[in-house]
Amino acid sequence: THGRRAGTWTALGVGTAIFLHVGYSLLGIGLIVSQSIVLFNALKWAAAAYLLYIGFKALRAQPAKVVADDLHKEAGVRTARGAFTSGFVTNGLNP
Repeated sequence: THGRRAGTWTALGVGTAIFLHVGYSLLGIGLIVSQSIVLFNALKWAAAAYLLYIGFKALRAQPAKVVADDLHKEAGVRTARGAFTSGFVTNGLNP
């Protein structure tokens, strides 16, 4: 929708978030969390709260209104920073 440049920046954001996940896994965060019941429970409840938030927002969302005039509008320009942030947040917050 936003072109090759925005797609490339979004992919770089996703890749950076994957690198973040790999980095904390290699550093042993998983081992530390598995050894501490308090950290494990905190992470578990935070993830559950996030999933409930996503579900609540999805249930409250209104359907999009169909407007015939908007069918031929061009997509807006997406900045490199916006595309990167979108990709990073999408993968970084992936439960």
